[in-house]
This record gives sequence, structure tokens and C-alpha cells, in this order.
Amino acid sequence: MPEMTVSVRDLCRANTMLRKVNGYNTTRKGSASQKRLVLLDVCDEGLVFEACMDGAGHTKQIASVSVTLPWADRSSKGPVPQMAVVTQQAFTAALAGATSKQQAYFQLATDPDAVDAFEFGIGSVRYTLAAKARIAERRGEFVDGMPHLFNDELPLAHTIGVGALKELLPLTMKALSDDSTRPVLTCACLDTTDAVDTGVANMVSTDTYRLAISEIPVVCHDDGKRDGHLLLPNVVLHGLNIALRSADDHEAVSIYRDATMARVIVVDRTGVVWVLTWIDNGEGFVNWPKIVPTPELYRRDVSYVAGDLLTAVRQMKAMGDANVERIVFTPVSNNAVLLETEGVNTGAARCDVRFKPGEQNVGDDAPHAYCATFLIDFLQQLPEDARVMMRSAGPLATAVLTSASMTNTRYLVMPMQLA
Repeated sequence: MPEMTVSVRDLCRANTMLRKVNGYNTTRKGSASQKRLVLLDVCDEGLVFEACMDGAGHTKQIASVSVTLPWADRSSKGPVPQMAVVTQQAFTAALAGATSKQQAYFQLATDPDAVDAFEFGIGSVRYTLAAKARIAERRGEFVDGMPHLFNDELPLAHTIGVGALKELLPLTMKALSDDSTRPVLTCACLDTTDAVDTGVANMVSTDTYRLAISEIPVVCHDDGKRDGHLLLPNVVLHGLNIALRSADDHEAVSIYRDATMARVIVVDRTGVVWVLTWIDNGEGFVNWPKIVPTPELYRRDVSYVAGDLLTAVRQMKAMGDANVERIVFTPVSNNAVLLETEGVNTGAARCDVRFKPGEQNVGDDAPHAYCATFLIDFLQQLPEDARVMMRSAGPLATAVLTSASMTNTRYLVMPMQLA
């Protein structure tokens, strides 16, 4: 049998992506997720892995992933056309204990009807997985009638810089909802309404309690020069986050789309090609511009050192009621705000957070309350010495957080009821 090698490091990264798309669960034995399938396709370019989320899961998302790992070495010179299907569980178990510096050795039977067609080894250990070989014409069976997720050609719509996406993705993903009854909120929205004229799009996510908005430079191609929204499901964002880890900041991510489907392609510095495809018509997202308050409404503008505020909020969260996570902000002087929380078993906790006097508009001294976790999610994205501005129109109004270290990002947090 012909033998080819690929990097175990790339193999493990690909498996992480496949598990995310598959919805594979390692803790629930006998669950349907452990029976998810992975398609292996051997081609001249490398070893291709494909997996599909069928929309029956928690967020009703329909998506597919294709990862091409370039050959590090192959013993045969000609093409070795071969397909095999293995379970995600067996493939994940075979990778357990492997180290990133090793090479994986793959062998696939030349007989397309062979049952045990898939064999690979890491170090001195060889695995033979019961894999049913598939020829290319039968690929549609693998995705239960949805082969278009892998095969359809889509027109190029946008390109976005890798560095810009890396910066905004962590906060965008924090603000996603996990409410399966409102699946549109489990997606982020790439709003390209004004992108043709301005060259800037907005990446927006919300769980209705907070809203993350990041401006991002975008190049619109012929098929992207139309107003509209692109919804990126949670599983696509997680996959994109994995793919970008080894991509150079100066490279670009390509987005392809038509009226019903979208695809994103990333090529990282090791030559691995990541392709994510999903069903999307761009409809149903919230009218986010109406939620953002206008600057003239602000009555309180306070600038903190991000590290100081993060430490104080974490301390208050540790002392407070885990079911409420309410932090109360009350101005106590011209250079300090008092943070307070109260727990059932820990009692009341207070601490002062100081800011530079003379540069603030504290406004009225009414207390404002916000969720500790929501504040931490934003603050931990910033350098410790960064300045963070918190603005609001009153105790019942949304707080808007910004920072000079993330100039193109706004983070809105809904207030909480005061006890």
C-alpha cells in the first residue's frame, strides 16, 4: 500500500475543528455525537478531512468543514485516489497521546471496495480502523443529501485581513447567545451595508444582554457589492478561530457567498487549507444600530485603568452571589468610584477604583449596576495599562465601553436592577 506522512500537529488541529463541527461529545458515552462520521479523501495536494453538522443539534445550524493537510512526504509518485469514512470517536481515540513534533503515517488500500481501508501510525504504534471505502460519486451519501455544502462553486464576495479578524473574534464570540430557541442570536452578523462606499464592515454579536460591535476593513468584490448581512454561526466562528491561529496577520480570509450559502477559506503558514461552508440567507438579525445610544445622551463618562478595574471586578465577583453577579458602581469623590456587591454567604464587599481627576464627567451620583462576567469578558481583552472609557445616560441606560487599544470596538452592557 502507498504510504504518506503528515504533521501530527496539523492533524490534531484538524481534529479539533472536525469535533467542533460534528458536535462530538467525549463525555456522553453512547451518544449520537460519538457516531459522527469523518470523510477522508486522498488527493495530490494532501489529505482532506470533511465533516458536516446536519442541523439537528443544539443551535439548528447546518455547516460543513473541509481541511486539507499538505503531505510532508509520500512514497508514491502518482495520484492515489481513495476515500474512506471513519467515526469521529475512533479517529479522536487514535490521536490520544500523540505529540505535536511527530509525523503520522497514512496508508489507504488501493482496492476501493476494501473494508479496512484506513490505516495510520504515530511513532511505533499502528492503527487499523474499520473504515468503509467510498468512491467520489458516492460522497453525497456521507452528508445525507447535502453534497452541495462541499461541492458547489460560490462567487467571491469579500476579503478581510487575518490580523483584523484575530483581534475582534474573541470578544465577538463572548457576546454570542447559546439560546437554541433563538438560533439567529447564536450567530454573529457581518454587516456590509456601507462597505462598498466606506471599505468598512461591522461585525456584531449579541445575546440581548450585551452587544459587541467591531468595525473591520473589508474589500468588496463584484459579488459582494450589494447591501446585506452575512450571518456566521457559532460553529463557524469557532472553526475560524482555530484556523486563524497559524495564519499570518498580513494574509487575507476569502468569503464566498450567494443568496443561500456562504463559505470562508483560510490558508495558514504551514499550507493547511481550511474551508467552512454553511447555509445562510442573511436574514433575521436584530436591528443593532437602533440599540446604540448617541453620544449627546451620555451623562457619565469615566475612564479607568483596565487592569485596576478588572482586578476590582474579579474580586467583587468572587465575593458576590454567583447567581446574580451584580456589581454596583457609585461615585464617592472626584477621583474614585465605589464598587459594591453582596453575597448570601459572604456578606457585603466594597472597594474603591480610582481614576485621574479632572478628566472625567461623573454626572449624577446615582448608582449603576452591571453584570460582573460581562465586564470581565471585555476587560480581559485589553492590556493592563490600557485606558477604558465607560459611558452611560443614567442608571437605567446601557453602558458603552470603549478603549484606545481597541479603537474600532464598542461593547454595550445592559444595566441590572438595583437591590
